[in-house]
Amino acid sequence: DRAAARLLFRLRVRGGELVPGAGPLIIACNHVSDLDPPLLGAALGLRRLSRSWWSGDSRRVFGSRFGRLVARAVRVFPVDDRNPTAALAFGREVLARGDILIWFPESWRSPTGELQRFLPGIGVLVQQTGATVVPGRLFGAFEAWPRTRRWPRPHPVSIAFGPALTADTLTAGDADPATVAERVRDAVAALAAEPSAATAPARADTAADDADRTTRKTG
Repeated sequence: DRAAARLLFRLRVRGGELVPGAGPLIIACNHVSDLDPPLLGAALGLRRLSRSWWSGDSRRVFGSRFGRLVARAVRVFPVDDRNPTAALAFGREVLARGDILIWFPESWRSPTGELQRFLPGIGVLVQQTGATVVPGRLFGAFEAWPRTRRWPRPHPVSIAFGPALTADTLTAGDADPATVAERVRDAVAALAAEPSAATAPARADTAADDADRTTRKTG
């Protein structure tokens, strides 16, 4: 919820206008907290969310009836690190429909908040589907709710999105999946750190609404 994100985390978004409203598109983000999905959802806006799919740990998210109900409601499909082929198959299906796949290439929440190695699965998806990738990076979510803390605490969070990367750019030079993943990681790492309050951009709802208006104008 955007109102809750503003109230609790003073969420700010940069580059929301760079995110297309439809796919095949992969939004590749760092993963530092259980807050990442809801904060990303608040940043993207309702139009994008209506076409977005997420991956979720099969044991943590789908381990209870309640978790399964919530997952179905918000378009989460199960991922099991013991069977990555199934996760890639789900991802290909989402992209084949022209939808948006929100993907955390690190696979698990960073224990330190630092950017980790990106696994080659995103490279496989780019090669097999030709999807465009938009890099995204969260700042402050680790401080709000690291994996070692039981409950979140209020803390400023910002999300930066970068320019879209075409499949041709990412696979140039016959790059293998690991190289594609590294190129996506470089794009995420290049995104600027959290802005100061004096220079921070529009609020999450304003940025998302502006981007949605751009989507409607361009079809």
